[in-house]
Amino acid sequence: MNTISYLYVDMFAERPAVTNTSLLYSILLRPSVAERCAHLRCGLSTLPVKELHHFFPYLLSNIFGFDHTGGWQLHIFNQKTNSVELTEIYSFLYPGGEMFQQIARLDADKFYFEFPIGCLPLPTQLALRDGIIPPFYAEKVLLDTVLDNVPTHVTLTAFEYYHFLFAYYLIHCVTTYPDQPWPSFGDAVYTCLSEAYLQYFLPFQGAIPLTSSPQRSPHTGTGHPTTPQFGMQQHGGSIGSIGNRPSLLKLSSDMTTPPRHASHVADTSEAAETETEIFLQILAEFWLNQNAYDNSSAGILSYAQNVFVPSAEHYLLVRRVLKQIHYFSKGTTLVPTSNYLSQPQPIQLTDQLRNCVLCLFQKKVYMLSKYTFKHAPLDDNFRYALELWLTYIQPWRYTDPLKPSTENKESLVTLSTTWCTFVFEQFPFYTILLIEFLMRTLQLD
Repeated sequence: MNTISYLYVDMFAERPAVTNTSLLYSILLRPSVAERCAHLRCGLSTLPVKELHHFFPYLLSNIFGFDHTGGWQLHIFNQKTNSVELTEIYSFLYPGGEMFQQIARLDADKFYFEFPIGCLPLPTQLALRDGIIPPFYAEKVLLDTVLDNVPTHVTLTAFEYYHFLFAYYLIHCVTTYPDQPWPSFGDAVYTCLSEAYLQYFLPFQGAIPLTSSPQRSPHTGTGHPTTPQFGMQQHGGSIGSIGNRPSLLKLSSDMTTPPRHASHVADTSEAAETETEIFLQILAEFWLNQNAYDNSSAGILSYAQNVFVPSAEHYLLVRRVLKQIHYFSKGTTLVPTSNYLSQPQPIQLTDQLRNCVLCLFQKKVYMLSKYTFKHAPLDDNFRYALELWLTYIQPWRYTDPLKPSTENKESLVTLSTTWCTFVFEQFPFYTILLIEFLMRTLQLD
């Protein structure tokens, strides 16, 4: 287990002392994951929200396996060999399930949770160390006044906290089990949930249901508050204000604009867009931002010992995100692929979001592809990296979900102005990355 995994184990190693939720803690010790899900549905719905605040981080650590238990094996359980467990976990964690209902309760009462800086992607850690706050983390950084205001944690809403851990789980699998492929990637629980979340937040027809109302972390008071450990922050507690140290921490000027938060949202449609933006930024942050690159050559910086090498499952999931973005950007009619549970009633999203959603991934996909073509091992995973790049640069293959991408050839015959504009805006993907790929293929026997 590597350093980042140990940080998570330390973070969740102990159980918060909440006596009147002892039954829920005992449920998490049951050997059957299906039984845990069934009993948790009953117990969580009647749990007071303040006690839920204490229990929530421990529950997530149990699900994702950061508490020495191995978790719920989201990448192992699949339809072929574990159909009962898959159905129970999916119904518990899918967008209309019990987990999202509890997230909505916590966010409604403005509870916050702590996520350690040391578990963020390396480029983000380096930026914070140098006093630069990426916009996505504005007003979220906790400072340790004892250690000369060193950033130690970021504060997150329940919605953000859950998706941080969900996105990190993929990284956890790659770094903890680097040589262990998933038994059945296509119908693993994690793959099914990823698909459900993509269809929920980026439906093809451009409409999603509203889950909760994510709020920006409070930005009041000075110094580091006295808060419970293991991911919880006291309701209404103060947070070390970034504004108190403007000379130490400054906002980054070369990164995308942070998402709007629901405290500034006028209606449910804008709140839904906020959730979509947050979800996508979290995926881009954890799945595409693990390595620090040299701006001039896309080579790894002097932190080469921390190089993250994506797995085949990692490339496949990122590629699935890009496909969904292409379909969503064109406003294509939704074709549900999940056979388990129907999604909640959607609401409409705006064309503005549809037109800009790819921008959240553009730079990170480019840097990942460039690094892969230059430095990644020429093993079986290289093919998946190539397919990811080809998916990004061929959006015309993903205009009709009723057809396989190989049959969407009519757009190639008469490229519309839309595609010409896309190619122009993504020109380095078609030129520089092509050269990098060709240069690397010369090394093949």
